[in-house]
Amino acid sequence: MYREEPFFATSLPPWPSTASQLGPGTSGAMCIEQFIYSRDRYRCCSSAFPLPLPMRAHTLPNSPKLSEGGRQRILKVLSEEGVEGVLGVGVEGRERGGDLNGGLNVLLFWVVKGGGYGWMGRGSKTGNRERYGIGWFHGGDKVVPTLQIEVDAAQEDSLEKWPAAQQRISRILKKNGYSDLEVEIQDWRRLYQPSFFAIRPAHAAVRVYKAARKEMLAQIFDTIGSVWEMLSLFEVGRTANVKKPTVVLMVEPLATYDWKMLTASLEAILDRHKGDLPKLSVEIMPGAAHPKPPQSADKEQEQDMPGVSFVHSFRKHPRHGTSIGVQGEKGCGTLGGFFKMVSPSKTHTGFLTSSHTVAPPANAPFSERFQYDTMGLPYRGSGGQGTKVQYFAEDDVQASINGTLESIQATNNLIQKHKTERVEESERGQSTEESQSHLHKFILGHEQRMITLEEDLATAMDMPRSYGRTILASGRALTSKLATLDYAFVETSAIGDYGLPEHLFDYAKAAPSDLGLAGSLALSSQSWRFSSIKPGKWYFKIGRTTLLTSGICNGVKAWVNAGNQHTLLGANGAVEEVRRAGKILETDQEGRLVYDDEGKPKEMPGDSGYCYSSEWVIINASIDSRSFKTQQEFCAPGDSGSLIIDQNGDVAGLLWGELTSFCGPTDFQRRYARAGLVTSIVDVNEAMKLALGWPANANVDVLQFP
Repeated sequence: MYREEPFFATSLPPWPSTASQLGPGTSGAMCIEQFIYSRDRYRCCSSAFPLPLPMRAHTLPNSPKLSEGGRQRILKVLSEEGVEGVLGVGVEGRERGGDLNGGLNVLLFWVVKGGGYGWMGRGSKTGNRERYGIGWFHGGDKVVPTLQIEVDAAQEDSLEKWPAAQQRISRILKKNGYSDLEVEIQDWRRLYQPSFFAIRPAHAAVRVYKAARKEMLAQIFDTIGSVWEMLSLFEVGRTANVKKPTVVLMVEPLATYDWKMLTASLEAILDRHKGDLPKLSVEIMPGAAHPKPPQSADKEQEQDMPGVSFVHSFRKHPRHGTSIGVQGEKGCGTLGGFFKMVSPSKTHTGFLTSSHTVAPPANAPFSERFQYDTMGLPYRGSGGQGTKVQYFAEDDVQASINGTLESIQATNNLIQKHKTERVEESERGQSTEESQSHLHKFILGHEQRMITLEEDLATAMDMPRSYGRTILASGRALTSKLATLDYAFVETSAIGDYGLPEHLFDYAKAAPSDLGLAGSLALSSQSWRFSSIKPGKWYFKIGRTTLLTSGICNGVKAWVNAGNQHTLLGANGAVEEVRRAGKILETDQEGRLVYDDEGKPKEMPGDSGYCYSSEWVIINASIDSRSFKTQQEFCAPGDSGSLIIDQNGDVAGLLWGELTSFCGPTDFQRRYARAGLVTSIVDVNEAMKLALGWPANANVDVLQFP
């Protein structure tokens, strides 16, 4: 008698029968991730209420496999229901964030969902939160075995066909005895991932938002307190063709509140100011403004800055965009550009970067790091006590060594391969003068490359090299206009063979063609000037991590939460207030921190109310691989310290941080917005003038071009 092939080729282990019963409601207190995916506005999944993302998923034990019959039945259902873009079927692996190797994209997992959110960890725990390099996960308390079918759907696909296919596959599974197995058809490329685009400063929505934002911020503080991260107005959409003016509120990942109620209250405030203009919507999402100031002695360093190989740059002069680091520290940063810094008594030669890039290393005493972050490094002329800065960060040197060793091994393998081919051809009597000549040229070419690689390796082994010492730094401060100051000047007195380059900037044609700027950049190597950051204008930067990128400055400043961590400076540069972890710290008449008998900063009673910083945001928008415009990264960790250059080649600002948003399941969690947080060079110049001891009314440019 004919017996149908089982659906699974290997037996499934038992699992709990408590499938999740989460409903589609969006009211009531819930974490921000649950709120987002309960609405699922960008529809990436077949379920009426999709698995909450980010989620935690585990492969089933013993790697159960679909039988070939089960595989074909799934494919047949998908085809009959018109679900296109299915890349293949398999359960032996899971690929996220890259090519789907072998088409392994029908996957079977233990999926955990329900209550109990947590911080995805890498060792150090605080309560129920564990620190990790990137990402958050939905810890959950219900184990839900799920057959996940990944597809690469067309962008215009409305996904109306997906639920029918899902239901048919569920019925087949139930018929075969797998009634507790959930089915989800998902296109992870269409996860909730709205793009931000710069809004024009003259857009009518800007006027409405500016009139309403103070009232909105007060409402935010009254409801969710300090878990908010950023508030601003952008053009928002999955792609550029569907973008619309939207007020974006970023909150800490896993923040819990009644987000539906908060959204409605913020939109009501906007409604009171819009007049006859169309309604402005509010989008609340998890995100962050980086970097964050250190809060404790055991604060971990950023873990999402992997080393980058710069082996081909080792024998070149240091230049703008070069990797720099602090002696004894693994962190990376960017050499912004070379300048002369003029104090009332002396002129110094060196370069500008961000303050946190050259902060004291992790092994320095906590009090030293805390003092630096809070008050920066005061100017004391040459021979100061600042950090020793080196040419190429240590992680980048190690990455360069490893990359060169791999290249040497690969090149040696090619040499041996060609030599073997030459011998085998001769032994078979198939050798010709032409073939032998080709193989000889290949071998000679690879041997010459081997010589170059070995020279590169020897140079890399001699790195990093000392390149200067910090003599002035701001720490993390706010100007009287509430703009972030995060700058440092490194004196390069012992330049040696690594002198100043002849030209400050490379000629760069980085403007996207649809802005009408390509080919029209008026960059000059003869005369350098300063300009300023202006809304709606195009800028570019060259950074250690993302190299050359360009973008548009958003038409309205973003307000970033600085209430718990800030040092506020007055118009004369004097310290007005220092706050850390929500506490105001006591300072003396000269603005220095006061410490108790245990060496801890003294805290003052009371609270000065909330505080925010007002920041320029530069957003990159370019064409992705599917030929439709989405937001691309302008910067990434390691780019801090990059100079911001305008269309005329003038220095307009300093990149100090990034504005990021989170999306995706745990093992494909990623920061994806990566817009640049920028301070105008005008504010940097003015702050440096006061820090160097010039009178406030002195007419002097403390930064000059070499």
